[in-house]
Amino acid sequence: MRYETIKSILLTVLVITSIVLTWNLWTYQPELEVANPDNLFREVTISDKKETSSLIKPSKIFFHQNDAHYGTFNGVEVSRVVEEMKKWTFYDFRNITSSVTRAELLDIQHSNGKVQILFPDEVPITLYKGALKFEEAKIPSVTFNEIVINLSNIQKESVVYFISNEPNSYKVYECNIRANYLTNFQNTFAHAAPDKYTSYFPYDINDHQTIYLPKTRIDLTMLRYYMTEIDVNKFKNALFSDPSDVRKSQLANLEEFTDGSSLMRVNKLTNYFSYINPAEESNLTDSPHELIQKSIDFINGHAGWTDQYHYFSLNSDTSMVSFLLYKNGLPVFNDDGMSEITEYWGKDEIYKYMRPYFTLDVSLPWALKVTLPNGYEVLDYLENHPDIKPKLLQDFTIGYKLSRDPQNPQTVVLEPSWYYMDSGSWIRLSINDAGGTSGGLE
Repeated sequence: MRYETIKSILLTVLVITSIVLTWNLWTYQPELEVANPDNLFREVTISDKKETSSLIKPSKIFFHQNDAHYGTFNGVEVSRVVEEMKKWTFYDFRNITSSVTRAELLDIQHSNGKVQILFPDEVPITLYKGALKFEEAKIPSVTFNEIVINLSNIQKESVVYFISNEPNSYKVYECNIRANYLTNFQNTFAHAAPDKYTSYFPYDINDHQTIYLPKTRIDLTMLRYYMTEIDVNKFKNALFSDPSDVRKSQLANLEEFTDGSSLMRVNKLTNYFSYINPAEESNLTDSPHELIQKSIDFINGHAGWTDQYHYFSLNSDTSMVSFLLYKNGLPVFNDDGMSEITEYWGKDEIYKYMRPYFTLDVSLPWALKVTLPNGYEVLDYLENHPDIKPKLLQDFTIGYKLSRDPQNPQTVVLEPSWYYMDSGSWIRLSINDAGGTSGGLE
């Protein structure tokens, strides 16, 4: 066979082979597993997600009528009032601060026919729109810490006030609702107040702030709960971008998790951890609305509402938001942070995140009663204490002190106590006798 013929045959074979391979590449369809979306993104779910409106709640309600004052902090009663207000439509929202003096503000808040609904700290009204219904599509980005309902002169158009009352400043906003709403409210709540709620007396902390204290002693029951610990690794997986790259070290009752940048420090004695992301430290100051909303969204991101937490405090200067544990409508305090979730924000992400990792989901029976001193006894104690100046105090409240049962570390005790606020911190007045019957102060 001639050389040229052999070369032509080989060339033809190569061309045919190339065409076959090309065709196979174009038409090849491998048998692939259908991707499972759950494998592409695994959401860490620790406990519950919550709506914003369920986290921002009033702490106290006072009815001022016939030169007397009646109040409640009972969570069920407070919720009843809020549910009634959800039926209303608010309209013609306006700023009247410039036309209201301090003296007039006190009259708006405390005179006969007024109902005060108090919140633990400033609430952005744009954030509270989920709980109340406003006729205007857009309302100003303002904050308030109390709502005042005017029942003194129910006319065709009746007035409700949203007030921001701080030691050195105040803002007053007024809006209208239909009169029939207030008539129903008066019949349902105000008329029943003298028989249903506790009688209070006013105490002027200073020239522009009046608080109310109970005339009679308050009987409450100590509470006990079995503490269910949450696997701290769930929080580790939620907080670190790559949990597999996190290293763990342990020293006595402390555990530390780090990926070389962020640090999570766990205290096994208090079931409390702190997480810090140093790269996010910033003096950025978001609006109150943005700060609170992204704090709620952050915890919802890992379903981290492990108990009955409510919005409690805000500091826009430090980009801080905190949520406090509540039981039976009362705040729960603990010096080691075991009852509070605190967030500090950086420019884009969380900077510090501090919280307990347990839940009080099993209530244990207990019949131990505590009788707390009345307001007169509290003031008498404070006024005779050499290191306390009552006129410099900012507020008073009844709450629970959370502590571990020394006989059973898996059990926590909530003891009813008086607290006062001094320089922004809540301080406990201790009960004198262990039996909790006389309500003496130490």
